[in-house]
Amino acid sequence: KSIAEDEKNRNNFANYQELKRVDRTYDDTIFLGRPQSIDLIGNWFAIFDAYDKQMVTWVSKDLKKTKRGFTRGIGPGEFSGGIKFYPSKNENKISIFENGKKSLKTYFTNDVLSDDFSHPVSEMNIELSNHRTIPLDFYYVFPEARIDKKLFSIVNSNTGEERRFGEFSGETTSNFHADSRYIYMLYQHIVDVNQEKSIIVCAGTESDYLALYQVTDNKINLLKQYQTYKTDRNINEFEQGVSAKPNDSTMRAYIALHVGKKYLYALYIGCKQIELKNNRSAYLQVFDWEGNFVKGYKLDAPVYDLTVDEENKLAYTIFTGPEPHIRVYQLDGLK
Repeated sequence: KSIAEDEKNRNNFANYQELKRVDRTYDDTIFLGRPQSIDLIGNWFAIFDAYDKQMVTWVSKDLKKTKRGFTRGIGPGEFSGGIKFYPSKNENKISIFENGKKSLKTYFTNDVLSDDFSHPVSEMNIELSNHRTIPLDFYYVFPEARIDKKLFSIVNSNTGEERRFGEFSGETTSNFHADSRYIYMLYQHIVDVNQEKSIIVCAGTESDYLALYQVTDNKINLLKQYQTYKTDRNINEFEQGVSAKPNDSTMRAYIALHVGKKYLYALYIGCKQIELKNNRSAYLQVFDWEGNFVKGYKLDAPVYDLTVDEENKLAYTIFTGPEPHIRVYQLDGLK
């Protein structure tokens, strides 16, 4: 399929299938404080939800049991920042990235489920990145726009060699009034990887940029890229420093990615910053691993993050409103 056809289908939100939740959790069975992310690890959901002395709430796949883990602190085996999980190809190991740390540690999955962090399998030192960092074989990948007009970096963890990839036009809106060193404040992205296929997925949080790159034979090849509008943010340089903030025209785009074996799932807001307060929905876009748009869903709530059980075609999402909960959707129409 041509990129024009795929982009037309992706942007035709009126044709997205409307979904209502088929299940949800309630405070009297599963308490969530301020949940920020959800991942499916084995038969448990890991929800980053820091309160009391622990950081993660574990919820069983049947949504009936819960436990707490990941002790808060700065000592060995303790955590103090945001946590993101990255499973290995065979899922018997989990890499954990903690915001603010200069390392990415890998553990056996069973140890993570048992809350035992005393024996990491490996630890990757990350000196170049202050951003969320994703492992890919012996590389790590992170988003950071720079004045070289590239959006992302991939670093060889053995040699330290850094390569830049991901093109942007270099054009800025009339609201950009700052030195080009601050281009990273304009272009904000999220990244994830398909470990099995060595594919890097990149998506814009305030532009509808979405691209898939494949790493083969030490080369980074673009598979497919979407973009129909660019970021509109106020970036102003003052004598005291630089400020960055959205304006009423800033569109909110991609907020979460889930890498499945069959498909890529992308959670998309699709409204202006000024409309967020009254927004009552979210969009779920599904792509195959060649980057082709497969299907779009309109969800009945402004959910924040997701993970997918592909075998049962169920999307588990996080609702972060006045009553935080897990919200479940049946993904009809997928093969």
